[in-house]
Amino acid sequence: MFKTIGFLLLTATFCSGQNAYCQTKSRFTLADCVKYAVENNIDMGIAKIDERMSKLNYQYSKYELYPSVSPSVNYGTNFGRSINPTTNQFENTSFSSLGLGFNTNVLLFGWFQKRKNIQSTYLSSELESLRKEKVANEVELTVITAFLRVLLAKEQIKNAELQIGISMDNQNKIQKYFEAGKSNRLDLAQALNQLSLDSADYLQAELNFKQSEFELKAIMNFSVENDLELITPENINDLSVEKLEPLLIYDVAKTNLPEIKITSTQKKIASKNLEISKAQSLPQLSIYGSTGTNYSSSYFEKLPNGETVAMPFGKQFGNNLSQYIGIGLSVPIFNNLQSKKYIEQNKLQVQKQIAYEYEASQKLKQEIFKVCVEYNIAYQKYLSNCSRKKYSEEAFYAASKRFESGLINHSEYIIEKNNLLKATNDQLASKYDLYFKNLQIQYYSNSISSK
Repeated sequence: MFKTIGFLLLTATFCSGQNAYCQTKSRFTLADCVKYAVENNIDMGIAKIDERMSKLNYQYSKYELYPSVSPSVNYGTNFGRSINPTTNQFENTSFSSLGLGFNTNVLLFGWFQKRKNIQSTYLSSELESLRKEKVANEVELTVITAFLRVLLAKEQIKNAELQIGISMDNQNKIQKYFEAGKSNRLDLAQALNQLSLDSADYLQAELNFKQSEFELKAIMNFSVENDLELITPENINDLSVEKLEPLLIYDVAKTNLPEIKITSTQKKIASKNLEISKAQSLPQLSIYGSTGTNYSSSYFEKLPNGETVAMPFGKQFGNNLSQYIGIGLSVPIFNNLQSKKYIEQNKLQVQKQIAYEYEASQKLKQEIFKVCVEYNIAYQKYLSNCSRKKYSEEAFYAASKRFESGLINHSEYIIEKNNLLKATNDQLASKYDLYFKNLQIQYYSNSISSK
């Protein structure tokens, strides 16, 4: 199923080191995480059960075309006055009786009502398969979002560690200057305060990382107690933007995404139900028959020598054998206009599904145009943040030199340091945001490539 959703090829292209894995594996690429989630996610498990149930309904609906055969057997003991089933006369005696019978019914012609019902159950099974595919796509996108959040949080931890190192070096310098009488208590207090703030930022980054990792494990249904080491995609920094054609992307997506196929299949089911309701209002021609025989312990016969004995079991079954065959025509003339009501309801349901199909198509188009606009804006924001980080690094380097030379005070130095921290975090966030939007574009535009 995973091959049909058109996304493993995408993630494999964007990720490195695709290896065979099992549940005990701890090193995961993005493709590994997606595959593991699709196989183990709870929502996916429920969707797979729903699909199997719908296929089971379709499989057994085909048996409705076969004749019905109902064998029957009954055995009993009579006391007192009762009718003997073999002589059909009242008797005031005790006796045992055994009866065997077979009944059959065959619908000769029912205006294809059963065939249309089979077609409807087949479409229902296809609908559940599409819903499973849709759930798989949603799981994939959710996994990608959580995966990138973990990587972002991991990089922010490294940035926080770097800031702590800078603050510790600065605090040591201020301490030495203070002891040598070249600095004051205010600068030393500010340096210690900044080290505390950077330590708090580091702890927050660690918390964000753990929360993001727990979220990813929950989506994947991965054991919380097991380690999960993520492999960063090789092309995480390859974020060049190609010219986007939203209408071309939409033409591909509307043909292949399950969201659109679901509404189309629902419309087909509604049309088939309309045909079924019309067929139910037409006559039905059936043939039916039965055969049976019985045995009674009180059924006697006279032998040629005049002796009266109970008729043997086999002889009674042969003598009492009966058959019946008949043809029935059922014509629904008036049923309180229920058939007319069902037909009108199903006509409205078809119109409703047509509207849903159009709505889904329009929502998809709006989503694609929105993603394309956000993609271009995210790229410009990423370039801006890269420039901002570069200039913040230069400004902090200059501030460090000027502070060491006594040309600026410690407060100005801390301002430039914090500006660099914010610029670095913003650049990281915009990088991963752009990378995710890149995957979204590929998801919509490549949905046909691996079908």
